[in-house]
Amino acid sequence: MLPASAVPLNAVRSITPELATLVMSAKVQPGQLLLRPMLVTPAQVTGGAALPAGMLAVSVNLCLPEAVAENIASGSEVEVLDTFAPASPTLTAGPNCTGPHQQQAYGHVHTVVVLPRVEVLSVGPAGGANHAASSTGTSAFNRSSTDPATSQPGNELVTLAVTQAAALRLVQITEAGLPYLALLQH
Repeated sequence: MLPASAVPLNAVRSITPELATLVMSAKVQPGQLLLRPMLVTPAQVTGGAALPAGMLAVSVNLCLPEAVAENIASGSEVEVLDTFAPASPTLTAGPNCTGPHQQQAYGHVHTVVVLPRVEVLSVGPAGGANHAASSTGTSAFNRSSTDPATSQPGNELVTLAVTQAAALRLVQITEAGLPYLALLQH
């Protein structure tokens, strides 16, 4: 039990007719406080994530600034941007998201909107996946860890609901560019 003064304003206090047709966006633990944003319209459920019909779930590993500094959550809508250097393969982020981006393209860097409106399915701390760096260390977006079994502090794993074409583009910019998210208003 929580004191009434500690209960958030968006807590679900009862199931009203307006809420009766909604479903949970994730698994609920016994005794967990239910918040209104946790209730979503019914969608195809795959692996515990509410996935809209015709969409794929794609996860990207981002540093905190690129993931809107922990200001996104399940249900947020974001714009996906990509920064790239057309003539230079040396545009990189600091290892493990610990340093500033190192631009070595001599001012020939471009940022474009790749996906204008994408739904965030989930956000969480990235584990030890050495997923953004290739085995040869030649990835343009290199966040490799010396010990892949350890967590990468400052990284966020963001799962987005996208079309198949958008999934291909998202994977491409994750491997060959510098993806960035921008939070949109609903």
